[in-house]
Amino acid sequence: MDLIEKVVDHVNTCTYQNLDQRTINAVKTVIIDAMGAAVAGSSGEGIANLVELAQGWGGKAEAQLLVHGTRLPAFHAALVNGAMARAWDIDDVHEGGGGHLGATIVTTAFVLAQYAGKKISGQNLMLGIALGTDLACRLRMALKVQYGWVTETFVPFGIVAMASKFLGFDRKQTLAAMGLAYTQCSCNSQGTVDGALSVRLQQGLSAKAGMLAVQFAQIGFTGPKDVLEGVYGLYPLYGRGEYNPAAITGGLGQAFEIANTSIKPYPSCKHTHIPIAAVSAMVKEHGIAPSDIKRVLVRTNKGAYERCASSPSKRKPDSVVDAQFSIPIMVALAATQGKVTLNDLIAENWRNADIVELAAKVDVTIDPELDRLPQLIVPNIIELETTAGARHVKRIDFVKGSPQDPMGTAECAEKFEDCMAIAAKPMAREKALRFVQLAKDLESVEDVRDMASLLVA
Repeated sequence: MDLIEKVVDHVNTCTYQNLDQRTINAVKTVIIDAMGAAVAGSSGEGIANLVELAQGWGGKAEAQLLVHGTRLPAFHAALVNGAMARAWDIDDVHEGGGGHLGATIVTTAFVLAQYAGKKISGQNLMLGIALGTDLACRLRMALKVQYGWVTETFVPFGIVAMASKFLGFDRKQTLAAMGLAYTQCSCNSQGTVDGALSVRLQQGLSAKAGMLAVQFAQIGFTGPKDVLEGVYGLYPLYGRGEYNPAAITGGLGQAFEIANTSIKPYPSCKHTHIPIAAVSAMVKEHGIAPSDIKRVLVRTNKGAYERCASSPSKRKPDSVVDAQFSIPIMVALAATQGKVTLNDLIAENWRNADIVELAAKVDVTIDPELDRLPQLIVPNIIELETTAGARHVKRIDFVKGSPQDPMGTAECAEKFEDCMAIAAKPMAREKALRFVQLAKDLESVEDVRDMASLLVA
């Protein structure tokens, strides 16, 4: 029996009562954070063109675009909303190895709720999101070597899990939809290295794939049965047979990986966050001016180096994505102003000649001990040397927003307001904050279908 059958049996039998309070709290914060990220992302590069393209496709009015408000076929709405939520790279990250979650699964949860054509309670919404994010994480974490496959490769399975709860799929339909999801898994890390807008687009493409798998199953299409372990299944094909089944089945239904998700304090790749925090603290504590810096050395793991330091464009960015995935540029911004904000991306401060010059003084190296750690985001050791000969060393294991120091719903609500300020269209503040309040009180919400409409300009 293929592992996918155990997964489907779990999905079909899991109930809201399986969620502990930590998981419920995490779901609420990720909902607020991901939908805020999508509101902000409506102004991100490439998004206006994507909205125009999708609007031009037309079709059945099944679900709403966030901010823009146009109702489109569900899979088109999922595509655009998912891409928006990743555009400024301020959406959540699962540090243990699951990667990005809310940008795709939370935005698609509200698309699915509108598509369902029936009441979806707040409790059912939370259950679906918990199941979907947990499955996407577990499937990726089961790879012993990830070979460049990003979270979005596994998200279509999570969307199927979520949809099965919203739409009332039986075992046969859920299995078919899982197979159909597998036929569309394809997202990879190369865009992060090359600074491509495909990074945000992949978030939407995986959401679209999940929605299409659900809709194809509804009209009777079948997919492969041995999805995970068949001769051409996910792990033999994408993982070269190197995978850990216990990562999928261990604690299934008892622990949900969304509880281990980080909410981002900075609008950049999570691999840059510890260097940002460390250098910000150093310059403040020791009164170091940018002109005082002779060299900064960041010790990290191979994943951080490959994504955020290996390419020449990470020192002199060609695009906003290059900047978001650049440890040298983010360290230079942090050293100059003590923090990194959305405005640095919007105003393209990363192109500033002084920032580029300072970034040239930042070296990144792979630390063998840190690289052996199993998690995606590892502690970093940062060394800062001044022109006067002083040497400061700081090791940071995690930053604010990580599971060890989580942001609560109140802090996420503050971040949400910052996101509203840069939306592509002026947002009605009272309506948007009503969404936040409903997200905080989801246990008592009888029908979530109209919630996303509160985030339309």
